Amino acid sequence: MKTYLLALDQSTQITGYALFNRTTQELVAFGHISPKDNDYVARIVKLCEWLENILDLYKNDVEVVIEDIQLQEYEPNGNKKRAKEFGVITFKKLAHVQGALLTVVKRRNLPYDIISSSSWKSTCGIKGRIRDEQKANAKKFAETTYQVNLIQDEADAICIGYHYLHLKNNDCAWA
Repeated sequence: MKTYLLALDQSTQITGYALFNRTTQELVAFGHISPKDNDYVARIVKLCEWLENILDLYKNDVEVVIEDIQLQEYEPNGNKKRAKEFGVITFKKLAHVQGALLTVVKRRNLPYDIISSSSWKSTCGIKGRIRDEQKANAKKFAETTYQVNLIQDEADAICIGYHYLHLKNNDCAWA
């Protein structure tokens, strides 16, 4: 078992991260990275470079857990066709991010897992009928549990890590 768990709430804009000591379950570090570039592929490259640096810093003694992606179909301005196209484009970009991060992890032969948002929300007791309610409740849970001030992406990463640390036997679905 690796000493550290790195939980990622990844996206093409802002990626939240939380680093835990697996033995003590202590939150060691948290934050976010938001690479500045107009090209989303360039942002993915910068995100992967950041991940490489973190893994180097902790001498590859890290297990990585990331949130799974899901297709979202919203209806901004009631335009269902545009909403479906937007959802598919976003899904594809998130798949690119996920694939790039997993490539970094697999090249280093590190253990990893992919966690659904519904599973970490269940573990953390996140309630809410709409996305904004759930986001606010996740932020409140993470801030209360660890006595820190967070942005949303950091809170989600902490919840992902919390969930993973509290799974029985840490059964990996993907690794």
